[in-house]
Amino acid sequence: MKTKLERQPHPFNPKILARSVIALPLLEQIEREFTVTESIKKKYPHLRDTHNTAIFLQPKFPGGLKAALKTIRELLPQIATKVGAKTQPTVDDPDPIRISDDVALASIEGAIVRQLLRMVAAGKLPAIKCIWPTQFEVIIDINLDFKPLEMGSDSVTSGIEIKHPDPRRIAKVLIKKYIEKAKKAAGVTDQDQGVDEYKTELSNQYVFARLEGSVIKKLVDIDLRAAKSLVKKATAAKPEIVEQAVGRTGQATNKVIDATPTVETSRFRTIHHIWPDFELQNCITRSIRTIKVDAARNSFTASGEGITWAIMDTGIDALHPHFKLHQNIDASSPYHADFTDVPGGPKPLQDDFGHGTHVAGIIAGEQSVKEGSDQTKMFAVSHELDANNKPVIRKLQLDSISGMAPKCKLVSLKVLDEFGIGNASNVIAAISHVQLLNGYGRDLKIHGVNLSLGHTFDPNWFACGHSPLCTEVNRLVKSGVVVVIAAGNTGYGTLQTKEGTSDTCLDLTINDPGNAEYAITVGATHRDMPHKYGVSYFSSKGPTGDGRYKPDLVAPGEKIISCAAPNSELVQREPGSDECAYFENSGTSMAAPHVSGAIAAFLSIRGEFKGEAEKVKQIFTSTATDLGRDRYFQGAGLVDLMRAIQSV
Repeated sequence: MKTKLERQPHPFNPKILARSVIALPLLEQIEREFTVTESIKKKYPHLRDTHNTAIFLQPKFPGGLKAALKTIRELLPQIATKVGAKTQPTVDDPDPIRISDDVALASIEGAIVRQLLRMVAAGKLPAIKCIWPTQFEVIIDINLDFKPLEMGSDSVTSGIEIKHPDPRRIAKVLIKKYIEKAKKAAGVTDQDQGVDEYKTELSNQYVFARLEGSVIKKLVDIDLRAAKSLVKKATAAKPEIVEQAVGRTGQATNKVIDATPTVETSRFRTIHHIWPDFELQNCITRSIRTIKVDAARNSFTASGEGITWAIMDTGIDALHPHFKLHQNIDASSPYHADFTDVPGGPKPLQDDFGHGTHVAGIIAGEQSVKEGSDQTKMFAVSHELDANNKPVIRKLQLDSISGMAPKCKLVSLKVLDEFGIGNASNVIAAISHVQLLNGYGRDLKIHGVNLSLGHTFDPNWFACGHSPLCTEVNRLVKSGVVVVIAAGNTGYGTLQTKEGTSDTCLDLTINDPGNAEYAITVGATHRDMPHKYGVSYFSSKGPTGDGRYKPDLVAPGEKIISCAAPNSELVQREPGSDECAYFENSGTSMAAPHVSGAIAAFLSIRGEFKGEAEKVKQIFTSTATDLGRDRYFQGAGLVDLMRAIQSV
C-alpha cells in the first residue's frame, strides 16, 4: 500500500507583504520581547540599574537548572579573559517569585554575551536557551531615494558635510548619528552595541550594526522625525532653490514655485529597510577523474596558473604543506582579510574550524613524491565499513594528491568563526572587499569566489534571490567575477503522512545565497560513480522559491579527501585525523570547490573569458554531463572540464 504524503500549507498572512521599515518577522520578534521586558521593568524599575542581561536556562540540561547555572558561572571567567572584558561578569540565582525559576539575571559586557551566543549557536553551550535583550545583528539598507538638502544647516545635519556626489555617504553618517541618539533614548550604555565600522566602510549600500530591539525601534522613529523636520525646511527653502535654478525672480517664477510637487518624506528617510543579518553556516582524489580534470591537465596543461580564487570561509591554514609546492598562498598579501570580528584580532590565514582549509585544498595546491614532497606529510585518514558493516579507520599513504587547479593562487577571506558560523554581513563586506580590489570590474585581481556556506531560505523575509546577500552576489558576477556557491545540505528531511512520518528527499531546499540568479549553484554527487548513484540524498534540491532552475551543476561531494588543518574543530571530531595531513569530509561544501577549481583551470588556458563570468556559466552548464536525473536534482548535470575546454 502506498503511503500518501500530506502537505499542510501555512495560512497566508497578508501582513507579510506589507511595507515596513523593519522586516515584519523581525519586528514581531522585537515586539514579543519588548512586551515582556517592559512589563518587568514597570514592576521592578530598579532592576535595570544593576542588571543588563537575562539568561534563560535550558530546563532539559543534564542535572537540571542548577547544573546549567553552575556550568555558565564556571565558563564566564574564561570568556571574560578571552574577550578582554573590563569588568567581571556576575550572574544571580533565578528569582521564581519576581521573574521565573529558569531566568538568571546578570551583569555582563556585550562582548561576553556575543561569545556566549556564538557557543550556543555552535551547540557548545547547551546550558543556555536564549539571552535577553537579544542583540540583533542587522543590515540597514540605505534609502536610494535619499537626497539631502544642500542649503543651510539645522539640528539634523549640523556638523555633517552635506555636499557629496553619493548621497549614501551622507545617509551613512546620519544613520550612525541616529543610532547613538537611539541608544541614549532607550537607556542603553553597552559599548558593544553599535555600528560595525569596518564592514560598513567597505559597503556603499549598507550599514551593519548590532542593536537590541528597543534601540532599533527608536532608530526608525528618529529617522522618521528627522525626515519630517527636513521636509519642513525643504518646503520653506523651495522659493530660494527655484529662483537660484531659473536665475530670476518675479511672477513667472512664483508660478513655477507653485507648480512644484510636494516634498515627500521619503526623500529624507535615510533607512529603506532593516533586515536581520542572517547566520550562515558551512555546508559540509579520485574525484579529479570524475570531472575530467586529469584529462584536461594532461591534454591542455590546464593547471590554474595565472588565476586567483578567493575562499570565503573559516580561513585557510597557510602553513599546510599542500600549498607549498606551487606557493598558492602569499601570506604577506594585503588581499587576505578577516571579517569575523572575534577576540584575538584578524587571522585570515588561521583556520580553527578546519572547513576553509579543506575547501581550499580541493581547489588548488598539490603534493607529489615525484615533485619532491615529503611523504611523511602525505598521510590521509579514511573511514570505511568492514564486511560486518562496522566502521573502520584506515590510514592511507598517498603518493600524490592535487587540487582541481593545482597552480591557482588562493586568497583567504575569513567570514566564518572558529565554530563555522558567521553573519551574512561578513560575506557582503568580503564581496565589497573583492569589488574594491578589482576596481569594480576594471582590473580583475580576483577572478573567482567560492562560497561553501549558506542559510535556509524563508519567504517571510524577502523575495527569493533578492536578499541583500543575493543582490551583492549578482552584482559581483556582473562585475566579471565567477561566483560558485554550495546548494546546501537540506535536501533530505521528514514529511508528515497520514500513516506517520516519512523520511524522503525534499524539493525547494536551495539555500541562500545559492538562490542568486547569476551564481553557479552546485549540488553534490557520489565521488567516483555519479552515473550509478546519482545526486547525493542530502544535496539541496530545486526549484528556487520563485520557480527558477537550481542547482546549476553537480560535482563530487561525498567522502572527499582534502587538507586537514591541525588541531581544528573538524579534525578533532574525526578519530585518527589529528595525525594526518588529509581527511575526508562530505557535503555540497566539497562539491562547490570542484567546480571552482575546474573553472580556474579553464580560465588559465582560455584567458579571453576572464571577466566574462556569465559566459563562463553558460559554457559549463551547456557542456555538463547529463546523469539522467531530474532537472531539479542534477541541474544541467555533472561538471565536465574537458568538454568545456573543447567547446570553445
